[in-house]
Amino acid sequence: MFFNSIKKTTLILSAFILVACGGGGDTSIVSPGELGSLNDPTGGGGSGGAGSNVRTGECPESPFITNGSPVAGNTVCAIQGPITSDLTLTDDVMYRMLGKVDVGVDMGGDGTKSGGVSVTLTIPADAVILGEVSQDYLVVNRGSKIIANGTQSKPIRFTHNTAIEGTVGELERGLWGGIVILGQAPINKCSNDVRGTAACERVVEGSN
Repeated sequence: MFFNSIKKTTLILSAFILVACGGGGDTSIVSPGELGSLNDPTGGGGSGGAGSNVRTGECPESPFITNGSPVAGNTVCAIQGPITSDLTLTDDVMYRMLGKVDVGVDMGGDGTKSGGVSVTLTIPADAVILGEVSQDYLVVNRGSKIIANGTQSKPIRFTHNTAIEGTVGELERGLWGGIVILGQAPINKCSNDVRGTAACERVVEGSN
């Protein structure tokens, strides 16, 4: 009898909760939908030739960018670090990282490290950044920023040149190095006197 009373009370409360959830307006959860297929990696929304997916723009004028070797007819601009002033990429060419590309110079755990440089790397939607070897990678140092505003229809792609040429193997891996973003969160893997402070630092993979 006691069990039946509890069961009835639970059912009443459950019904009340369901009514309360549904009575205050539209509470339906809508799926964002299926992801659309990406454009051919040799193309994009850049300002290349009319009616063409090939990117044939000009390399931006910058001390960190030089003309690279074309890939599948696309203009390739080589990026070399360290990047010590703000840099904005474009979507009408492709970019290739030359080895380790530092964004800024380490500002330290508290942002006051001597010799540090804080910069912002801005990457637009539909940009393509290439790596040709596993030593090609991007490092955003402490105190610097990367702004990468890709969209579902115009994603930012970091990839290998063989993916652009259409010759990449299905099981290929380790073709380029990756992206390392270094933050200033406190850590505790230090001696007690500096644990949790800006003086507590560790070397991470890709940062040196």
